[in-house]
Amino acid sequence: MNAQTVHVVGDSTGWTVPQGGAAVYSTWASTQNFVVGDNLTFNFATNQHDVVQVPKESYDSCSSDNALGDPILNGPANVTLTTAGDHYFICSVGAHCQNGQKLAITVVSASGPGSSPTSPTTPSTS
Repeated sequence: MNAQTVHVVGDSTGWTVPQGGAAVYSTWASTQNFVVGDNLTFNFATNQHDVVQVPKESYDSCSSDNALGDPILNGPANVTLTTAGDHYFICSVGAHCQNGQKLAITVVSASGPGSSPTSPTTPSTS
């Protein structure tokens, strides 16, 4: 049994409007391996940001109109990745998404071809 990995979105940057625009989160995501069962942790201050999972069209247009589930309003937010495929997250506060606060990831099946056991990680305690 593989231990799930906890991915802290943006590492030390957290879930915020990034100084370098959307490239900050796409660069971060490119260094991660997301597997079904893993967790995303979005570190943000409650009432300043939110996390909304959306389809690709809504991600591209920064719209929360077709949200998949309810927005997560309280930080930090933990999201378990339950299905393989592409997943899209935005912040729907103000123009945050338009200013780069958006994340696109690809999740692979834990039992998919080419998967290898991962070493367990120790989540930091808060």
